[in-house]
Amino acid sequence: MGTFEFETSNGELFCLAAIQGFDSLLNVEYEPEETGTDLMVVFNKLTDRLRNKKWLEEDFDGNMAVSSEMVAAIALCGSAEQFWVIQGHAKRETVADCIYTVYNAKENYLVLEQLDGESYRGLLTRDRAALTRTVFAKTPFTPATHTYPKIIPGELEAITGREPYALINISKYTTEAANDARSLVCLDAAMFLLLDDGGAYTLSVDEADDGEFIPIDAPAFDQIFMDQEVA
Repeated sequence: MGTFEFETSNGELFCLAAIQGFDSLLNVEYEPEETGTDLMVVFNKLTDRLRNKKWLEEDFDGNMAVSSEMVAAIALCGSAEQFWVIQGHAKRETVADCIYTVYNAKENYLVLEQLDGESYRGLLTRDRAALTRTVFAKTPFTPATHTYPKIIPGELEAITGREPYALINISKYTTEAANDARSLVCLDAAMFLLLDDGGAYTLSVDEADDGEFIPIDAPAFDQIFMDQEVA
């Protein structure tokens, strides 16, 4: 599988999922029935769009075949045993927010960047470097020398008020199935502060009730997606 980039909507994702036999997707919501619209009309519009994108083919007997790239993408989005949710807030020249979901199964990754309430930019890849470049494009790691030995919460507002920064939350989830019902379990969560001129920090709550940001280097930051694939 090579690297495949695409743009899609939650409706298209669920339409492809339905064709492939999935009744739900992880961290993607779509509920057209709440609008009162005829679901068959919605389905026909979505399949027309998917055919135009060359993601869906239909023979004369009405049998539908999904492109290999989107088969792989939906399989990850629908049945991955683990995934990450990355939420970033950056204040540099402009203020930007971003939300990514990263799905993983062995060496295969799917990244969905949430563009708005229904649109996504996707990346299907086995290239971990492409994964990290995509996820942290808007909140890149800063190689600056650490200015502070640690940052306590009371100092955070003052520091971020005068320095360009990115604040990133990363939560890792796993899926569990019991009695034909699937549940999500948050395995761990981490927060990172990247100061353009002051270095990178990670939130530690081991020694302080309110937590404190302590310095982190590039190899430790890169380790986030390392050695955590599902066997």
